[in-house]
Amino acid sequence: MNTRLNHHQPVDIVISSAGTGKTTALVQEIQKAIDEGIPAPSILGTTFTNKAAEELIERTRAHLIGAGKSEQAAGLYAARVGTVNATFGKIVSEFALDAGRSPVADVISEHR
Repeated sequence: MNTRLNHHQPVDIVISSAGTGKTTALVQEIQKAIDEGIPAPSILGTTFTNKAAEELIERTRAHLIGAGKSEQAAGLYAARVGTVNATFGKIVSEFALDAGRSPVADVISEHR
């Protein structure tokens, strides 16, 4: 597997190309974080596709449920996991007023 984990506390970065096990590595890292007591809503995980984001949540939930950790598995729905655009769009919207900005944002068209 051509995956490299850079451990920068408290952030881990997974850098690799398609088909190299990124989702598996991310599932393991999220599960490890939860095992170490990190609350699921404090977890941030980003991917580039909606399919990968859904797979990441469902595979992690399945592992947690299989380990008898159904409460933590349910808590994953409050984690910030999704595509880069969706996840950071939600964060920007959530904290926009604190930054003096409107929480409503539009995606700028490429043809603009």
